[in-house]
Amino acid sequence: MYLRLPGDADPNVAEVEAGKEMNLVEGEQVEHVHISGLTFRFTTPAWDISSPTWDFSTKPWGLRAVMHPGCVRVWGSGRDIRIANCRFEHVFFPIRIRSLVAGQRVDDVRIEDNDFRYTDAGILSVSDGSDWGYAQLRGRLGDVRIYRNHSLETGRRPKLFGTGTGMEVSGARTVEIAGNVLERSYAQGIDVHGAKVDGMWGDVPFTRILIHHNKVWESMLNCNDYGGIETWQGGPFYVFNNISYDALGYRNWERYSGTDAGFGHAYYLDGAFKNYHFNNIAWGKAKDISSPVVNCSAFQEIISYQNTFFNNTVFNFYTGSRRQAPAAGRNKYLGNVWDGIGQYVFRHSDPAKTAADGNAKDAGPAKEHFALESNAYAGNVFYDVAEMGVLEPSGRWLAKYEDFKAALKKNRSISDELGETSPTSPLRNPAQGDFRLVEKSVALDRGAKVFVPWSLSRVVGEWNFYHTGDDPTRIIDEHWYMTDYHVSRDTYHERPMYPLKAVNIALGDYVSGPLEDWIPGALNFSAARRQYAVLANADLMKPFSFRESKKSRHEGATPESCTVQGEALKNPQIYKSNMLIECYFKTAPGHTGGVLMEKMDGAGYSLTISPGGGLAFAIKGSGASAAIESAAKVNDGQWHHAIAEADRQAVTLTLYIDGVKDAFARGLDGSVSLANDGDVHVGGTPDGRYLDGTLDFLRIAQGTLADADTNIEELYAWEFQGPFLGDFAGRKPTGTRRDAGALEKTD
Repeated sequence: MYLRLPGDADPNVAEVEAGKEMNLVEGEQVEHVHISGLTFRFTTPAWDISSPTWDFSTKPWGLRAVMHPGCVRVWGSGRDIRIANCRFEHVFFPIRIRSLVAGQRVDDVRIEDNDFRYTDAGILSVSDGSDWGYAQLRGRLGDVRIYRNHSLETGRRPKLFGTGTGMEVSGARTVEIAGNVLERSYAQGIDVHGAKVDGMWGDVPFTRILIHHNKVWESMLNCNDYGGIETWQGGPFYVFNNISYDALGYRNWERYSGTDAGFGHAYYLDGAFKNYHFNNIAWGKAKDISSPVVNCSAFQEIISYQNTFFNNTVFNFYTGSRRQAPAAGRNKYLGNVWDGIGQYVFRHSDPAKTAADGNAKDAGPAKEHFALESNAYAGNVFYDVAEMGVLEPSGRWLAKYEDFKAALKKNRSISDELGETSPTSPLRNPAQGDFRLVEKSVALDRGAKVFVPWSLSRVVGEWNFYHTGDDPTRIIDEHWYMTDYHVSRDTYHERPMYPLKAVNIALGDYVSGPLEDWIPGALNFSAARRQYAVLANADLMKPFSFRESKKSRHEGATPESCTVQGEALKNPQIYKSNMLIECYFKTAPGHTGGVLMEKMDGAGYSLTISPGGGLAFAIKGSGASAAIESAAKVNDGQWHHAIAEADRQAVTLTLYIDGVKDAFARGLDGSVSLANDGDVHVGGTPDGRYLDGTLDFLRIAQGTLADADTNIEELYAWEFQGPFLGDFAGRKPTGTRRDAGALEKTD
């Protein structure tokens, strides 16, 4: 069978002939096509197996279509594509869907309940038009859902320039990959690129990528330097409730040397930013480097930062967590169980050659600064670990628990609590796959409650109200937004961030809040003490310069000087865009007039407690203003979740209180700029209107809920009933707090 779908341009003869061998159902403009209940067998690769995938005749290079086959292939644009209940076996490559050039878009893709067996080059690829070396965004990819598929023995004979990657999704706006079982993948099992590739210009307002309830069983059988479940580039990524077993990382030239652990990882963050990995199980086959089946690490990061690993269970790896190029800091490791580690639990710096060498380096000037004051280690449980690891630029060895804990304290990390060692395994029978906790396990009530916000569009500031470990006046900004000027991933950490400066605030003003329990992560504000936090407009609007290539690498581009300033800076200065403020707070009973967040100097925006005890939101531009007040009272001494939204296209203001739409009013259209020279103030201003109350979370975005393909019901359900509040099986904590590891203790 060979079927070209309707609506295509006439192909050339050579492409048709190639398609008869490799592409059984294909199209270039595909809409409303559902393929179900078919069996695909016995396709072959292109006969010239040494041919490159690139078309070198174009500038920048194009892709040779004949070298990117698929039993089902959409090569261009598509919408409403569903492939379900099909079988693909003994084929070269099952499913390939790809937009190619600017203006092409693929959206609403569903791949579900299929069976993939004995393939040459992998399972499926759904991709935007990006690829290595491109400098500009090309075709775009919208929503992709991949559910409940099964695979066995895939990627066994990849092409010369391929690895045999299993499920690949690249550049999608929203993604959900769930319920899949992948057995014996010869490369990565699940491989997802978020937002845009390294080296690419272009503004990507948001991504939302969920990877959950998947089992990847024996991966990386024929290649290395990848992961069983791998994420790249921009998040947020929500990776939870997965099992990744035996990501081998085969290196034939030294696999049996007895001195090499290969380079396969259960979970790999390959230049991946804003990841939440929780309730996952990482299961290795061997931890001994002398074993030919040793597994390198459970978690591998390169360049990556702003990632949180909490309540995961790790068993039987040479290294627990590896981190390369960790200068940015901004990571958290909370409430994880580490059981059976052959060398380091945390290899978070390059180890010195010897312990003495490391100590000598530590005594002198560090070669590089690592932002260790923005990292956190707390609530972890350790059993059968050889050494704790390395952390500092010096690479000095921190063999013992006490050594590592002392280094955290010395470097003033956000949390140096680290966790606890266990004299016996906290797990019942992990070698046989039973990862439940034993009776009286050290892991009981040792886990972490972590707040995981739902992704929004164009987030330009996000504060969880804990400070850097070295400065109680510096409140960390944790927003993530892949702006046009996020180009080369090794410089992302140099892009502007917007920490708040606490005024008249002391260490004791940080208190425990309801959203998180691993740190005093809420901040009390007192009107009597004239307390507030500020982000100076001068800091906000400071231009920055860098060097970057503006053309494709294929065109021989060289770096040029670039300066970003004014409206090109994406930050809490709001011009004519939509905007949204989200906060979680409580006031003293009866309090009125306090500022939650404000940037106002003639023009601007303001979120305050009204004289009537409601929430008041106002925006103002030249000669125009709009305001709204909630019907609900929020000054009752109870915690409240609130969203204030200005939709400039719809010309509306909306207030949402505790997950419900509370008030609606006319706003200002997009011709009115809110920009001003005032500072951003939180909890009060230097001139008064101080808040008597507590803030636990605050963020601001240059977009609405609709801009983020969501609504208040979905956001509120995720943030207050989401999977991060339960364990791998969805169970809520039964003790005083969550147990460490992926599984809550059961009888």
